[in-house]
Amino acid sequence: MFEPTEETLWSQVSDVESILDYKFTDRSLLVTALRPAKGNRDQAVANNDGLEFLGDSVLELIAPIFFTLEQRQLNQLGPLKCEGLTNVALQAVCLFAGLDGHLLELREVDRASNVITRANYQAARAGGGKYWKRVPENKLLADAVEAVFGAVFLDSGMDLNAALRLFRRLHWPAVGRFM
Repeated sequence: MFEPTEETLWSQVSDVESILDYKFTDRSLLVTALRPAKGNRDQAVANNDGLEFLGDSVLELIAPIFFTLEQRQLNQLGPLKCEGLTNVALQAVCLFAGLDGHLLELREVDRASNVITRANYQAARAGGGKYWKRVPENKLLADAVEAVFGAVFLDSGMDLNAALRLFRRLHWPAVGRFM
């Protein structure tokens, strides 16, 4: 398992803050969001399980709001939310943003799986359209996106506007604009 030095860790946190265009007040929330629960055997180390759960709920709430603001028809909101929040759609968000390279303490098998998923993603994206549907699911990447949304929501004082800005920055260019 790869464990970054403290210097590398804070460098990665800064890189992810740049990707998100969000500066954390409590950077430990972002560190936790980037530490997948899957494969992390050390129960004393905080992982992203709780933030993933919170982020999933935040995404369920803000996706219809976002699509309404984008002038979508009300009868389209259900299908847009269902399709846009699948694990394969969220993993596409992770890969598009480059968050996959910043996940912490991954087992080698997970790291290798992420490399394969990235290669499949790039090939599928070249085909255009709803490309994310042609990439096999890698739940670890989708969970990381949900955890990041949970971390931003908490760090912002539960500000839905911060989550909406993040949705526009990450989800829309990766998946939303194709829907």
